[in-house]
Amino acid sequence: MERSELISNNKLSNVKRCEPQTVVHADKKDKKAVLRFYKEHLFTARFKGFDNTYFIKDGAQIIACVIVSQITLSNPQSLLHALFVDFNHQKQGLAKLLLNTCKTHHHSIVLFASKQLANFYQKHGFSLVPQEKIKGILSDELGTRFTVYKNKQPDLVAFIWQMKNH
Repeated sequence: MERSELISNNKLSNVKRCEPQTVVHADKKDKKAVLRFYKEHLFTARFKGFDNTYFIKDGAQIIACVIVSQITLSNPQSLLHALFVDFNHQKQGLAKLLLNTCKTHHHSIVLFASKQLANFYQKHGFSLVPQEKIKGILSDELGTRFTVYKNKQPDLVAFIWQMKNH
């Protein structure tokens, strides 16, 4: 996978910086820096399969990152996880920029998050998956993974976003 810069046309409100934010599609060389970013912020993140990582830098420092994993090549749904923005750069639209980048490059995205984040993800186009419909909407791999995670974190809920006409 080649490293590429994805410049979004989205204008960020309340951004203290003048230049546009650039989302970078990470390659293997970036893996250590990405893991270091998560570790420095005491955030647990792991690569889960066929991963795509997107990040934003301020100078040489990663300030926001997300991982989108296709658990198996035959699974059309990708798992979005490890969305994190450095505390000093929150409320600047960086999470929105990363989510929009993911939605541009992936056709069907599933994520698991705390119920407290429902408004945030719904505001960005994700639909809450009702508990009783998990098996019918999520792939078998992601449904099983959700059940395991939910046993450890009872307030966990699932969300899905699908590209229109796909």
